[in-house]
Amino acid sequence: MGPRCTIIPGFSNRLYYLVYQYSGLSMADFCRLTGVDKKCIYGTLQGASTLSPIFIYKICKALQVDANWLLLGQGEPPRKAR
Repeated sequence: MGPRCTIIPGFSNRLYYLVYQYSGLSMADFCRLTGVDKKCIYGTLQGASTLSPIFIYKICKALQVDANWLLLGQGEPPRKAR
């Protein structure tokens, strides 16, 4: 297991927003696009686990989302669906 990020509360809400509202993709397509396993996403959404830094990087890069917003809630959330 690699390192984990320390994430402030609300991370799972921001991830939920990216998966189900912002991306406009199904969960399967979201996982294919980002290269993040579905179990990792579901576990994080349920609060059972956290994503590794590389997975957070992959999500931010694929969706062109600011990592500070995703991790810390700083700045404005992305508005335009892809």
